Amino acid sequence: MSGNIPLSDLVSHVNAIRGFINSFVVGREVELDVLLYALVSREHAILISEPGTGKSMLIRLLAQIFDVPYFEYQIHPRTTLSEIFGVPNIKLLREQGILKFNTKGKLPEAKLAFLDEIFKSSSALRNALLTILNERIFFDGTQNIKCPLWTCLSASNEVPKNKRDAFWDRITLRVFSSGLPKEKWKLYLRKYWDIHQPGFEKKIPKYSFSVIEQLHSILYSVNLENIRDKLVEIYVSLERENIWFSNRRMGRAQKVIASSAILDGRNVASFEDLFVLKYIIPNNAKEVEVVSTILEDLILPDAKIRREVSEIKKQVESIELSVDNIKDTLAILGRIESKLREYRNSQTLTQKTIEIIEEALEIIKRKKEEFAEKFIRGEL
Repeated sequence: MSGNIPLSDLVSHVNAIRGFINSFVVGREVELDVLLYALVSREHAILISEPGTGKSMLIRLLAQIFDVPYFEYQIHPRTTLSEIFGVPNIKLLREQGILKFNTKGKLPEAKLAFLDEIFKSSSALRNALLTILNERIFFDGTQNIKCPLWTCLSASNEVPKNKRDAFWDRITLRVFSSGLPKEKWKLYLRKYWDIHQPGFEKKIPKYSFSVIEQLHSILYSVNLENIRDKLVEIYVSLERENIWFSNRRMGRAQKVIASSAILDGRNVASFEDLFVLKYIIPNNAKEVEVVSTILEDLILPDAKIRREVSEIKKQVESIELSVDNIKDTLAILGRIESKLREYRNSQTLTQKTIEIIEEALEIIKRKKEEFAEKFIRGEL
């Protein structure tokens, strides 16, 4: 693939990649989106969850789609620098007294990398990784060499206790995941079986990495001016809630915001793109909810109504009618329905909130029909 390809065509290629992976990896759409943000922004990303949730499978499948130098390693507390960066050239050391590393097949020569359980690494290894992750530079024993590393993807079952940890701060994108809901278990079993079939690798489509490179090349042409005031407002609100984030993270977030716009086929960022902050700012799973609520309240004009309607939906779904509570229950449903219709007539609702209200009204309608049928059958 060469030349300047229209943005719409590049996005179509990414959507095709997204579609293929999502057709085999069940329930990890958000995680994949974040990995794609990392690639377009040329930042690093980590998936955090309990063991066995498919983190490694997702990362490997994405990496296999691109035919580029790839390095993968399972980190443990005793992992040495030579396992990641290469062993010293013994012949050169003996004959000329020069310490130079043989980096062939190791991280310094990789374009994409996957370091599994990265926080199990020793402090010495983390310090050595800092420069290559941040500046893409590695000292090979004689000189600093520029590394082709584009993005390092990681997975972990744990995060540093110190949220100000320098290494933790270098990983711009973070996703805190949980296990699959039960309703997806059957589909997961089917897809697990498919993806482990002999010869599955031959079905994996191959894309030129130039798709990602060209998308990244227009990153700084995305207009962010109309979101910066809101971005500052969000940062102030987060700080007020004692959510810590570095200046570095504040700045790099703009690259991910721009990536979100690009992958939606736009060269102008919108408020909706600011939702990527929930994959950048939180330092632990508890902070994800706090950050998400702040983003909704500051970005969506009807966020509080949406949350209230979502709670109303749960309340209505749990209502059961009996001989003893017919009058009271119907009165409650009537009040709820009136409130929902009042909300529905508001002029400031987003389409998503309107859809949730319609869903809640439909549930009320079904409940009333259910009660009427029970009454006809003499069950009430």
